[in-house]
Amino acid sequence: MTTLPDGIFTTLDLYQSWLDLSKNSLRTLPDTIFRRLTVYLGGIYLQENKLTTLPDTIFNHSDLGLLSVLDISHNKMHFLPDDLFASLTRTMGSIAFAKNGLIKLPERFFTSLTFFALGTVDLSYNDLSYLPDDVFKSVQFVFESVINLEHNGLVRIWVRLFPLVKSNNFNPLSALFQPFGLEDMQGVGIGGLTIVLGYNNLTELHEDAFTYVGNLIMVKVDHNYLVTLPERIFNIAKYLQILDLSYYKLKTLPSGIFSVLSQLDS
Repeated sequence: MTTLPDGIFTTLDLYQSWLDLSKNSLRTLPDTIFRRLTVYLGGIYLQENKLTTLPDTIFNHSDLGLLSVLDISHNKMHFLPDDLFASLTRTMGSIAFAKNGLIKLPERFFTSLTFFALGTVDLSYNDLSYLPDDVFKSVQFVFESVINLEHNGLVRIWVRLFPLVKSNNFNPLSALFQPFGLEDMQGVGIGGLTIVLGYNNLTELHEDAFTYVGNLIMVKVDHNYLVTLPERIFNIAKYLQILDLSYYKLKTLPSGIFSVLSQLDS
């Protein structure tokens, strides 16, 4: 099956359901494929197909107010439409574009999701060497949040790339952490953000890379090419629990770099 007929789901009432189209040979999708799907649809699974692109209006004219999972990983999309999420403005659990061969993301890719509350953004195992400065601008991350960018080709992390996690119940000691992979990060502290940057080509982290992420609880920057770190890089990361700097070429570290990390799990 390489495509689907236009309007195939028009008459379906997918009440509290999941739409699983994974592990087919889909190459294209009609731009109205999700039109009229009900507000109760919980997840759309398109992973392990052969999609090379998505129509930029694919989510238009659909009321997916309870959509919590969108998985389009394991496809062949090197680029994504600028306005892919233009009509999705509600709470979301996770978005996965892993293992697609993505070369770049559009400027302000998630900007339209001002009221989006993403639990997980998985962009791992792609070919991203650069991320737009405001790619996460206006996104509201809440509760157990993970940004997974491991196994790309990122060479530098720019200032203010990562957003603040918003929560009224932040408790950095609410869970025990197991820094052995993304599957073990799903309970990482109410209101905290985990950033996974392992296995990239990082040679530099800007001193303000994490300045605006007050609820940062885990950073994995293993298997990169940094030789030093800025002294003030963790200045406000007072809730940081796990910091993975393994398999580096570190030669020196400033004497005061860890001075504010009172909660670091040793």
